[in-house]
Amino acid sequence: LARAGAALAAGHAVILDAVFATTAERQAAEDIARQMGVAFHGLWLAADPGILMARVARRRNDASDADVAVVERQLSYDLGAMTWQRLEAGSGAADVLGRARAALNAKGALAPEAPMMPSPAV
Repeated sequence: LARAGAALAAGHAVILDAVFATTAERQAAEDIARQMGVAFHGLWLAADPGILMARVARRRNDASDADVAVVERQLSYDLGAMTWQRLEAGSGAADVLGRARAALNAKGALAPEAPMMPSPAV
């Protein structure tokens, strides 16, 4: 989160991509934005457990070290109060990107012409 704060302080937009499994972790992300005087828009991507495990099992040479056991453990977490907007992420990357873009547009957080490129592995 320190790197996110530094990027915000330099005037850059920031996307945080992590598990944020606890209320405290999510609050810390929100606090960084608040401290920098910028809006925060939390999106919680969720999918059927079978889809999540299949995606992780297919990974090869991925930056993430998560495997099926990690996903199973994460699914058991008590997430606490979820204030971030939940997005269904069980479909393809283009669909999920469209949902995220629509959610951000609805909040006035994304300029209509802003380019967004999907990650090759969502």
